[in-house]
Amino acid sequence: MYVIGIKSQKVRQALLKEEDPTLETAEKLILAAERLEQDVRHFSHPSKANDCSVDRIQNQPSDRTHRIHHSFRKSHGSKQYNHQGQHARSKSLSTDTDRTFNPCETCGSNKHMRSSCKFRDYICNYCTKKGHLEKVCRRKQTEQLSTKHITSVAKLNTSNSNTSTSRSFDSSSMLGLDVNGSFITFEIDTGSSHTLISKSDWLRIHSPALSSSTLRLKCYSDTYLTITGECSVSVTYENQVYRLNLIVVQDAHPPLLGLQWIRSLQLDLNRLIHQTVPDTHTHMVHSPELDNILQKYRHVLNHKLGHCTKMKAHIELRPNVSPKFYKPRPLPFAYLDRIKEEITRKVTAGILERVDSSLWAAPIVPVQKPNGAIRICGDFKVTINPHTIVDQHPIPSIDELLSRLRHGQHFTKLDLSDAYLQVELDDSSKDLVVINTPLGLYKYNRMPFGISGAPAIFQRLIDQIILDIPHCIAYLDDLLITGPTEAAHLHTLDQVLKKLADYGFTCNPAKCVFFQDSVSYLGFRIDKHGKTPDPTRVDAITRMPPPKNVKELEAFVGKINYYRQFISNFSAKCKVFNLLRKKNARWNWTMECQTAFTNLLDEISTATTLVHFDDQLPIILATDASDYGIGAVIMHRYPNGLEKPIAFASKTLTDVETKYSQIEKEGLSIIFGVKKFHQYLAGRSFELVTDHRPLLSIFNPAKGIPTTTANRLQRWALFLMGYTYVIHFKPTAHHANADALSRLPLQDDHSFVDTDSLHVNFLHHEHSEAWLLTPSIIANATSNDPILKRVKQFIQSSWPSSFSKKRNPELVPYFTNRFSLSMMNDCIMKQNQVVIPSQLQQQVLRLMHKDHLGIIKMKQVAREYCWWPSINLDLKRLTQSCDLCRRFQALPKPQFHPWDEPQENWSRIHIDFAGPFWNSKWLIIVDAKSKYPFVIDMQHDTTASHLIQALEQVFDFVGPPATLVSDNGPPFTSFQMSQFYEKYGISHITTAPYHPASNGLAERFVRSFKDGMSKQQHSGCSNKSLALRNVLRSYRWSPHTSTNSSPANLFFQHSIRTAFDVMKPVSSDNSSSCEPKFSTGQLVWTFTYQHNRRSQWNTAIVVKPLGSMLYHVRLSNGNICKRHQNQLRPYYSSANVPPTSSLISDLALPASQTTSLPPDRSPSSTSHYPQRIRHPPDRYSPS
Repeated sequence: MYVIGIKSQKVRQALLKEEDPTLETAEKLILAAERLEQDVRHFSHPSKANDCSVDRIQNQPSDRTHRIHHSFRKSHGSKQYNHQGQHARSKSLSTDTDRTFNPCETCGSNKHMRSSCKFRDYICNYCTKKGHLEKVCRRKQTEQLSTKHITSVAKLNTSNSNTSTSRSFDSSSMLGLDVNGSFITFEIDTGSSHTLISKSDWLRIHSPALSSSTLRLKCYSDTYLTITGECSVSVTYENQVYRLNLIVVQDAHPPLLGLQWIRSLQLDLNRLIHQTVPDTHTHMVHSPELDNILQKYRHVLNHKLGHCTKMKAHIELRPNVSPKFYKPRPLPFAYLDRIKEEITRKVTAGILERVDSSLWAAPIVPVQKPNGAIRICGDFKVTINPHTIVDQHPIPSIDELLSRLRHGQHFTKLDLSDAYLQVELDDSSKDLVVINTPLGLYKYNRMPFGISGAPAIFQRLIDQIILDIPHCIAYLDDLLITGPTEAAHLHTLDQVLKKLADYGFTCNPAKCVFFQDSVSYLGFRIDKHGKTPDPTRVDAITRMPPPKNVKELEAFVGKINYYRQFISNFSAKCKVFNLLRKKNARWNWTMECQTAFTNLLDEISTATTLVHFDDQLPIILATDASDYGIGAVIMHRYPNGLEKPIAFASKTLTDVETKYSQIEKEGLSIIFGVKKFHQYLAGRSFELVTDHRPLLSIFNPAKGIPTTTANRLQRWALFLMGYTYVIHFKPTAHHANADALSRLPLQDDHSFVDTDSLHVNFLHHEHSEAWLLTPSIIANATSNDPILKRVKQFIQSSWPSSFSKKRNPELVPYFTNRFSLSMMNDCIMKQNQVVIPSQLQQQVLRLMHKDHLGIIKMKQVAREYCWWPSINLDLKRLTQSCDLCRRFQALPKPQFHPWDEPQENWSRIHIDFAGPFWNSKWLIIVDAKSKYPFVIDMQHDTTASHLIQALEQVFDFVGPPATLVSDNGPPFTSFQMSQFYEKYGISHITTAPYHPASNGLAERFVRSFKDGMSKQQHSGCSNKSLALRNVLRSYRWSPHTSTNSSPANLFFQHSIRTAFDVMKPVSSDNSSSCEPKFSTGQLVWTFTYQHNRRSQWNTAIVVKPLGSMLYHVRLSNGNICKRHQNQLRPYYSSANVPPTSSLISDLALPASQTTSLPPDRSPSSTSHYPQRIRHPPDRYSPS
């Protein structure tokens, strides 16, 4: 239960001793505690037992009540409520027997006279006058008449963490509201009348117009808050819009939600405080469906560390790497106990495990947290990081990502908590990430922060999770979800949370936001209208304060001089500044100077922010620090050496940060820049530029962290281990862009202080099954491709005489090959290759790389079937970026003396065994001439009798060869096999012992076979028969590097029809070189077949030719039948028969009177008896 408004410490202690007391029990406890307190006071001071304290109530002219939240008074020295009065009473009671005086006007004490007060020469902290202390200052007491002192809300938790009342009031007193289109998280305080935000939050809500305020807000430390002003804002809560007043204060505090807003919004405090789902999820538009989803997946949205159960991470090292074992570094004795506690905690959580010995061991770097605890990290920079094979996963551009979010109305962001530690390592990788501590060796069971291969591993896993989910993208550990409708958005959110739950991941609810109108993503502001540049990228320029002295002016001029090539008439625009920079010139910042200063800021921000982020260009991060500020600028370096900025950032140092040493300030500027531009830098290699040379050794990624480095610098060095960078030194004279930002910083930037370390991951890997591309699909895509549409027009009309490479660089490759381009069925052909439109190129690449062929074979396939200008480069990048191909990539093939080329196919074969692999041994047979392979699953039986049965099956198909080459294995050299060779007359050749290269053809195919089967297995194929078929088809049907033709074509002496043949359009010209012998309408004799009767010739007329040899003819009875040319002969007219035209008319019956017969049946005669010449009988007649 929550106990609010209890002043007595004894009563609070009595209530805290009970577990979840009821109201009746609490009343009894309070009465008993009060009686006990009275008894103690009576026995301690009998003469004062009946005294009671009376608080004076002051009437104020103002009816406004100003209650300040406890978070405000914490920053100004929190005191207990009415602590001063209690202290004064207790002190008065303890000195009861002493002599009393009138209160001293200097210190307020009644134990002495003012003349003898030792504080007579002290200066008041409030009015700065001499002769009294602040607590008795009359001016302060006069000003207090216009300000009320109101208690803040006290919150108590029971000691039993398992009860429902033990939930933290802090976590349940948070509410996210939409204020002027931006979500602000408020702390609910029923003890404050007004709603307050800091100036930094005022900037986040788009800086509404301020008006002066007559309020005076006082903290319990007797200090006043600096009020910037009041403003009216639009607040959206539960689909209702309100217009409310807001107080803006200068001090840096969390936003405070007061009673006025609570009443206006009609907030249900019971639901907000006692709701099941933590209110950190309330950065959203509330709806019953969303609440149901969050309630359903509350085990995903919690602060517990998740555990991925679907995949284990694997760390791949370069071959022939020698293990590195480092002894533990000397550590401060004061850290040992806390290091032991941290190791024990991680062992209990399953993150670490004790081992007795290891080949690899990295030293640990202990870092003390602000709360005094120790965080331990392994310094893997000196062990596995230099030797890790890092997957260069291609990172999609912002446009590619946002194309999947089209038609989105609202946006949800999910943030995975401790992303790396949620992924378990496989057994072989656990042996590589061993740390050497004073307590012994421990290996990581989970993927630790700081290993160079972690980003790619984790990103690939995240891509696999959201692969088939629409309206969802993942960049690093941030997931962005949207939908064209609220129902689609909720469905996608449910799918993503279900996937995360299935994989065992958890999200950090404090960083998750739901159903926002806009979010910041990759340096852009994303909303339903699309993307717009984030205005905060140039805040460090547009909000730069004007110089106050010559030194600051020199810094500003140095910065704009760095970008002078972007500014026209630079010298003329800086003329007014040069006058102030002259020696002995009087400092006078005039309106002319201010105008020139403002114009230059606008011109710099306009000229330099036109550069958008391009992941193909080198990235440079330049940082610098001054005594009072830090600055950072992220830039691109172009091929001509020109550096153009992407974004700027600066920050005024806090009072604590100004006390840092200069090296720590310089290090802080680097961390500020890296965190500020994390989405640009994470997962990419960049160049870090500083003008502080000592940081080159501390932050050098190729060196270990020095043990004597300051604790703060060690923590920052560990943070930088998650990035890929090189660090360079640049003198201050050539470092003006970052130097000016540090000398003219913005006033505040609170977004930097809250972040600790963001995990780095590579982007999206999309894998899908390939499908066939038909000519109609390619033709349709060609008509929609803007470049190919122009090419098509040029092909159909005429090409210009020349092209400008600057104006039309995309058309130059087509212009170069213009004489090879043609059109066929609306597809563009380059000789016999189909020109693939840009939108289908990735699909064709996946089709060619479906079975992970090498780059040479894929180029040979492409040269036969398809083309586009950058196809060779795309194939190279595809092969280099394919994880499976890189993982199974072999060493270069050694050179040996080749075997003599056979004259015929299957005259010499090479055989060998492969495996055991995939729970079987495999018989490999390769034809030396055509390179055509056979693979037979031998299970685990490689005896001579089983080998003979396998060879007999192959010989049944292609016959026995003349020569058989094998190694000296027992099955090949046994007596039974010798008889088998003699039976078929096979010459058996064995290679030299322990020299497998002599049987290189079979050995090389064994490697190709294993690689192909492994890739099939890692691609998700669990049926080894299906995998074997896929591997053999790809090998047999793809061109061989040594013959430039596929093994199947050479072996069978004809082309195999593959999926790529389907893509090529077939000419519609079916004309034959052989003209038909008979023409349509010609009268012919046709051979008529009759059942049980002699076949004979009958007249017919040709209806139409079916080819060069087949015809449809109509018989005299009207039936139509099919006849071969050999069954027809021309009809020649004579004088004894009717004219031809008459006969044709008789045969050309109407269609309604004709009956079509099956093509394989001839019409039968109406007579059922055979025809013969009948003579009349020679009868006897008497003469």
